[in-house]
Amino acid sequence: MARKGFIVDLNKPLVHQVGHLGETYQEWVHTPILTEKSHRFFKSDFMEMLSRTVWWVVPIVWLPVAFYFIRMSYTMGHTLLIVAILSVLGAFVWTFLEYSFHRFLFHIDTKSYWGNTFHYLIHGYHHKHPMDGLRLVIPPLEAALVIVMFWYMCRVLFTVSTGSALLGGGLVGYVIYDTTHFYLHHGHPNNHSLKSLKDGRWRAPPPDLERGEAGSPTVASSAAMDAENDGGRWVWLKLPLPISPKQRSGCDNR
Repeated sequence: MARKGFIVDLNKPLVHQVGHLGETYQEWVHTPILTEKSHRFFKSDFMEMLSRTVWWVVPIVWLPVAFYFIRMSYTMGHTLLIVAILSVLGAFVWTFLEYSFHRFLFHIDTKSYWGNTFHYLIHGYHHKHPMDGLRLVIPPLEAALVIVMFWYMCRVLFTVSTGSALLGGGLVGYVIYDTTHFYLHHGHPNNHSLKSLKDGRWRAPPPDLERGEAGSPTVASSAAMDAENDGGRWVWLKLPLPISPKQRSGCDNR
């Protein structure tokens, strides 16, 4: 149950704590901790291991699976042209599904203990810890659950030969999405298109907002400092995180 005045202890596993925030969870989760430290989520070492994934695991695990299904479609009788078209279509279907998840599930408002916990596990952690490099891409087990659902949807709506090409293309689209997502957080793109995705409205946080819970760096604006990688200068990195009206008002009044 939610506890009035509850404060999250960042030095303890977080998942079992966030539910107690109740109505204050939304403000808490949208106040990012801009540090690359990977905070502990679970007391269980096994569960903690499953929650962390280095970015290169995504292409290593899922690209072979994608090409297996694309090849299956070809060996079952589709021409290369049809396979290519179906694969591109599958990538677009993945894009639509990913958008739908973000629009209607990942950004829901929650207040209850289990609602807050569920939201934090599926997406809230990304808002709270946007620079945690071990939790920017989807863990293989979590991704496998979504991919299995996608595969059964293809099996119901299409033949196996058509569905396999759609799934393979969707997987390629997913790999591109997740690796690009990681790069936009931790890379320094020179390409204009990629740079435009990362660049945005930057401003330095007020000095008294640079430190947050349990001494961890936080900021109420969409920015982070990366001095070492740019000759000691301030570099502001865009993080697609909503800012609450209270936070925005606090910044504008300083």
